[in-house]
Amino acid sequence: MQNESGSVKHLNICFLGSGSMAEAIVRGLLDRSQADPARITMTVRNNAARLVEMRERYGVRTAADEEAKRIAVSEADMLLLAVKPKDAAAAITQIKPYVLKKPLVISVVAGLTIRAIEQRMGMDISIVRTMPNTSSSIGLGATGVAFSSNCSEADKRRALTVFESIGEVAVVCDHPAEERDVDGVVGLEERLHVARLEGSGAVRLPGNLDGNLGEAVDLQPGEEHEIPRLG
Repeated sequence: MQNESGSVKHLNICFLGSGSMAEAIVRGLLDRSQADPARITMTVRNNAARLVEMRERYGVRTAADEEAKRIAVSEADMLLLAVKPKDAAAAITQIKPYVLKKPLVISVVAGLTIRAIEQRMGMDISIVRTMPNTSSSIGLGATGVAFSSNCSEADKRRALTVFESIGEVAVVCDHPAEERDVDGVVGLEERLHVARLEGSGAVRLPGNLDGNLGEAVDLQPGEEHEIPRLG
């Protein structure tokens, strides 16, 4: 799926979590002039120094206390869940009363399914589950993406804008029942990364993710190979 008119410049974007992946997304969006730093708000659970660092480095807004977080969440057009997996349930429960505009919710939390987010939020809302790999933190990664059934085309394009700013994007499915395949994209890119570094021989690229094998690619040390788009 190609991103057409998926600008997020006019959106209020709120990050729940300000770790390395959240920073990579912010940096990617701003480096590509895809977002307005005055419309980005970063939050963190208990590290005020990190918020100062993000504000000084990128010019984004920060929410260090509960009232500021309440305002940021209530005004958000896009909510990015970027907390640690063990903190995800509590984070969603905490912000749920403040979600007023039914924002597009995008999760980068490992293992957190669309259904789990829907159940925790307790409302009909557009959700994008993603699985960026570690290379995404330097803009060279691969992100698997799954959309909830009620995501609009505009929602999908905006999500693509966000993750194309940090690397390749594979749209794995348009239905939550198939989102198990999201993690497979990350495993694929990690195998390619190892092969580039070690020249480990043939890496088999899937023609799709339903168990059918695709082409086998011979990689020499340091050699690149295009990561296939699976959407």
